[in-house]
Amino acid sequence: MIGKENAPIPHTDDEVSALAGMLRELKPKQQAFLAGYSRYGTISQAADHAICSERSHWVWLKSELYAELFQTCKDRFADRLEAEAYRRAVTGWDEVVGVDRSGSPVAKTRYDGRLLEILLKAHRPEKFSEAVRHGQKTDVEMINKIVIESRRGDLADPKKVLNRSNGNGSSNGNGSSNGNGNGNGSKS
Repeated sequence: MIGKENAPIPHTDDEVSALAGMLRELKPKQQAFLAGYSRYGTISQAADHAICSERSHWVWLKSELYAELFQTCKDRFADRLEAEAYRRAVTGWDEVVGVDRSGSPVAKTRYDGRLLEILLKAHRPEKFSEAVRHGQKTDVEMINKIVIESRRGDLADPKKVLNRSNGNGSSNGNGSSNGNGNGNGSKS
């Protein structure tokens, strides 16, 4: 499950009112399909949710109103995916790795360095695309460096991380690169 109960991405009150008014103009099956798509992000699951055929959706797309609302649903679903990718890459999640002497669980915060790489490439392609090089360092090396430094609390100033990386010759701040993008030697 993504996020809390697949909560919708917040919009302004005006946007919500406009969407609600537009939705009322659709047939109940169309409304149900769009609700299903907003929740699951696939045509087949949306059709199951609305108890209709996938073919119905393709016919409905000929309507300008329906097509516009469907695009809005796609965008909102993509926003939720991006928010979840950010959470996994930057905030991380706790994973139980054992128990202490008293029997209490011991958790370690895990991060997904690959998702961070993807987010950086999406939001800063001029810096992090595969074609871009920073001196002799590749983008992957730079991203590994940022992941390591972010865990030390330097994420607030990525330029500082990049400047140190360009000057010190190592790819992850400790003289070696583990190459998996998460900087802790384990797969996330």
